[in-house]
Amino acid sequence: MDVLIEKFICMIFGPRILHLDGLNKEVEKRLIINSVTMIVFSHRYSKEDKFIIEAEQEYNSLVDFSIVRDVMYKYSKKAQDRYFS
Repeated sequence: MDVLIEKFICMIFGPRILHLDGLNKEVEKRLIINSVTMIVFSHRYSKEDKFIIEAEQEYNSLVDFSIVRDVMYKYSKKAQDRYFS
């Protein structure tokens, strides 16, 4: 699924966004992919899709669907700040 998300990101934002030079290039790339995954698949967080389970296990604290879902379904200033941080 990461390959599809990566293609989507490159199509929407351009290929340079995932290939910028930086100190933590791979970490930053993973953060971007995980962030888009959380937004795109936030409605499927409890459906036990294999790629979601694997992402949650592999990237433990990097995939947290509650960040996106709280803004959509339990909106508050705190949820908004958490989303934008």
